[in-house]
Amino acid sequence: MESWTASSTNFITYDPSVRWAFFICVAGRAAHVCNNIFTKNANSGFWLHSLVTSILCGFGGGIVAPVLMGIPPAPLLRDSIILIMCVVWWLFFHTGGHVHKFYNLPGVRHFGIILEEIFRANLVVVWTTKAIPITSESVCGPILVGTIAGVGGMFMPWNKGLAPLEAGSNWNVESSFIAAIVVRFLVHTDYFPSCTYEQRFMTISVFVVFVVVALIRHHKPEFNPTEPVNKCASPP
Repeated sequence: MESWTASSTNFITYDPSVRWAFFICVAGRAAHVCNNIFTKNANSGFWLHSLVTSILCGFGGGIVAPVLMGIPPAPLLRDSIILIMCVVWWLFFHTGGHVHKFYNLPGVRHFGIILEEIFRANLVVVWTTKAIPITSESVCGPILVGTIAGVGGMFMPWNKGLAPLEAGSNWNVESSFIAAIVVRFLVHTDYFPSCTYEQRFMTISVFVVFVVVALIRHHKPEFNPTEPVNKCASPP
């Protein structure tokens, strides 16, 4: 049991001992994005449009967040990330919808959600943590970077603007924002020295919250744990 737990936590945090964890989660993110795009417009648009959209939606946050801090983004440094997205995109859009149907089978879809939330949790925690020493005099800086890392792809391509927020409450944005706040104050900071946690612990904690809510929302899309706050913040 201890071995299984250790292996799981190592996988979730991309520990070097689990060599392929990162690439498996990249494939999970690619499948999640391609599935959404295929569902919306499977047979419309030029092929290059859907491919570029998939890349931007999948890794937009991981591109914009490091650029804001003057750090080369991973998709520009590791060809494997773009290659994985291209392969997954081809499987979704060039197999007559069979991969799309397989991905949406109950067990497979749940596994895909788990990989997606591991990827998203790492984006938020890692980039919030990296931004802390770079923007050491700012409280909001790391929070904004972490939030953008977690949901930047949602606003890609940029001609979408703030359209994803026009429909109202958006759990992906809210969860990334809340997670970035928690990480900002509890990872290697002087704000609360008595309850400072390591990045690894925070990644696992954020993942657990993300995946539990995501699995509930898969069966009840209207569920949003922040809805009471949204109602209070909304004007009458």
